[in-house]
Amino acid sequence: MERVMAVLTFVIFVAGAANAAYFDAVGVYDEQTVQSNKVDYDMGYSSNSSWTTGIGQTLGDNQILTLQQFKPMVEQAFTNGRGGVVNFDHEGTIADASSFDVKFDGGDKQFTVTATGDAAGTFKFDETGGDRTPISGADRLQGNQPSLDFDFSDYIGMESDERIKAIGWTILGRSNWGSANWRVIARYTNGTDTGSSSTFRTINMSSGDTTQDSFSGIVAPDGYWITGMRVHSDQDAWSAHDDFAFVTVPEPATLAIFGLGGCIVSLNKRKRSCRK
Repeated sequence: MERVMAVLTFVIFVAGAANAAYFDAVGVYDEQTVQSNKVDYDMGYSSNSSWTTGIGQTLGDNQILTLQQFKPMVEQAFTNGRGGVVNFDHEGTIADASSFDVKFDGGDKQFTVTATGDAAGTFKFDETGGDRTPISGADRLQGNQPSLDFDFSDYIGMESDERIKAIGWTILGRSNWGSANWRVIARYTNGTDTGSSSTFRTINMSSGDTTQDSFSGIVAPDGYWITGMRVHSDQDAWSAHDDFAFVTVPEPATLAIFGLGGCIVSLNKRKRSCRK
């Protein structure tokens, strides 16, 4: 009897593991090989004090990255085992869940993205309708709330001082809605103080699903790291999302410097010097 129970326990464990939501990061943001749809706009800085708080209020748009700046950054980070892109592509079906794991650096490192607040339990990985074409691959992420709020935690295999420094996110365009104000907010800390920076764009969600895909890139200030995000619509609009990307660095970082295809970017001053 004990052996039978042990076998049943093993089978149940394996079955549960097979349904767990996890994604292996890839190296290209907004790939154009499988999926021809692409990002159309960059989201700009938001000074709204409801979303931009703490140290973020004094930094202005210094923490905001365009896709042109972010794309080579995350590609280099992926090569160095310090970041990657989650395009939400997967085989089979994944049940709706309150969290998912992200694996990178060949699977040696991972962390967990967990829905919080009103967004708890609302990550949906197999939604396909609604005229919301992904920007990479065939799959996307969706929630059943206008806001997605989530934290990063449970870091495994990462160096003791390795933290998430920059994030990228794209809100997909759609049809059959109206114009809506969208924000992507990154929350960060230095272990003592906290703050946040927000991007903003009014997205016309009646103009078609491949014409309004909007990218948000945010980097934490020097000495700070990102602990979570919020994706929010002021008008309770609905859409889907694709290509969540991240870059990690050792902390505390004073002048965190990333290689951008020959360019060096000082993240607190956004000064650039390029070498060919």
